[in-house]
Amino acid sequence: MLLAGCKPSVEVSQADPDSMALGAEVFETHCAQCHYDGSASETMPALKGSTVLAGPASAAIQIILHGQRGVSKVDGRTLDGVMPAQSYLSNSEIAAVVTYLRQEFSNGGAPVTEGEVEALR
Repeated sequence: MLLAGCKPSVEVSQADPDSMALGAEVFETHCAQCHYDGSASETMPALKGSTVLAGPASAAIQIILHGQRGVSKVDGRTLDGVMPAQSYLSNSEIAAVVTYLRQEFSNGGAPVTEGEVEALR
C-alpha cells in the first residue's frame, strides 16, 4: 500500500500513442468478441487487473501465439474454455495488443516489443 504523496519505486514507461492505437484496433477486431470490455465471464478470465497480464509479457504472448484450452486456474477462478491461437497476427500486432492490455486494463505492465514476440514465436 502506498502512502499519500508517495510514488511506486518502479515506474512503468508508457507506450507510444501509435502502439496503443494499434493495440486497441487489434483488441476490437480479434479479442473483444470473447473478452468484451475486459471483465470476466463464465468461460473467460478477467483482463482487468489480471495477474497474468501484470506478470512477464511472455505469458500473454505465449497464450496469443499458441492458444490455451482445457481447465486452468486464473486469478483464483477455475476455467474450462478455449482461447484459440492467434499466431496469424504479426509481431507488431501482438506486441501492440499485449501492451494495450497491460496498460489499458490497469495491469501495470511495461510496453512490449516486436523482438519479445519474435523470440517466442
